[in-house]
Amino acid sequence: ENRLFWLFVLDKCDHAGIFQVNPLTIIAYFGESFKIPDFGDRVFRLSDNKWFIPKFIEFQYGELNQANRAHASVISLLKKQGAYKVLISSFQGAKDKDKDKER
Repeated sequence: ENRLFWLFVLDKCDHAGIFQVNPLTIIAYFGESFKIPDFGDRVFRLSDNKWFIPKFIEFQYGELNQANRAHASVISLLKKQGAYKVLISSFQGAKDKDKDKER
């Protein structure tokens, strides 16, 4: 069930990797007894009903470029939702991990 729910989240998120949590929809798909799992660092909770999936951006677009109109739309949406800071810090963390491997 948890894997199926994760795929559901990925399918239902917008083009910026933001998922609107709707309890009624989740109950309709998974039943009343379903408990939403904790995805750890895979999901950043922007609010009670909005989640951001940082790796979605990396998978879909690679590095975002403001000059690209599709990327500009994503960047604008991320800034509006407050997720852009999370994305930048997660990319910086990945770069630091690469440096640690080289050492």
